[in-house]
Amino acid sequence: MAPSVVEENSQSCEGETLDSQANFGLTTSRRSSPPRTYNQTSTDKKPTNFNHSAALEPPVTRKTLSELDVNKIVHNPKLRHDINFDPDLHFRPNLDGEKGRRKTEKQDGFYETMRIQLGKFLTDREEFERQLGPEDMDWSLPATLKAIRGILETLVPQRDRSSVEESFNVELLMQQFRKGVADLPKLALWLSQLLKCHCAPMRDPWVDEMVMQISNGDQECDVALLVLGMRNLLGVLEAMKLVRYEAISLI
Repeated sequence: MAPSVVEENSQSCEGETLDSQANFGLTTSRRSSPPRTYNQTSTDKKPTNFNHSAALEPPVTRKTLSELDVNKIVHNPKLRHDINFDPDLHFRPNLDGEKGRRKTEKQDGFYETMRIQLGKFLTDREEFERQLGPEDMDWSLPATLKAIRGILETLVPQRDRSSVEESFNVELLMQQFRKGVADLPKLALWLSQLLKCHCAPMRDPWVDEMVMQISNGDQECDVALLVLGMRNLLGVLEAMKLVRYEAISLI
C-alpha cells in the first residue's frame, strides 16, 4: 500500500500530493506606470559578465530537492529506522564544514548577481538584453521564477494546480516585467495565501516577512529588498519540503 502524505498544516487543506525533486544532509538538531528609478544599495564597481547562465541556477530548485522524493524516502530503511528511534532528529540543509561554506558562498553569489542583473533590467531593459545576448535569455529572474513554480507544483495538491498555472505563469510574468506592469504586491499576497494554506502556522511570520519585502521593494524601487523577498520565498519553500520529508519518513 502506498504511504499517505502527512499535512504540515493541521488546520486545513487536505490530500496533498508530493512529487519532489538535492543536496541535503541529515542533521540532528536539538500596472502600468511612469518609469521609475530603482536603487541597488551598493555600487557596481566591476562590469558584469552576463554570459554565465550555467552558474545561474537558483540555490533551491525542484532538481536540488530531488532527494526528498517520496519513493527514495520509502525505500531508505536506514533513514526510516533513524527517524523512528531518534525523535530529536530533524532535517535541514547541510551547511556544515567546507562543503557548506562553498554552498553558502554560491548562494550569496547567485543573489548578488540577481541584484545586479535585476537592477540593470529594470533601469535599461534594452541595453541589458543586448549585453545578455539572444542565446542567454534564461537569466537569474526567469530562472528563479521557474524554480518557484516547479517547487510549488510539488507542494500543492491537485486541486490547487490550476491556480498555480494561472497565477504563476512565468512567461506571462516576464512579459509583464518587460512592460513595467507586473503587480508584485498582488503576486506576493497570492503566494502568501497559498503557502499559509499548506504550511504550518509557525511559518506565517516568515511568509509575512516575504510579502512585506517584495511589496515594499516594488513600491520603494528597492532592488535589494526585492531580491531578499525572493530569497526568503525560496527559503520558505525549502523548509516546507523538509517538513514533508520528515512526515513521510515517520509513516
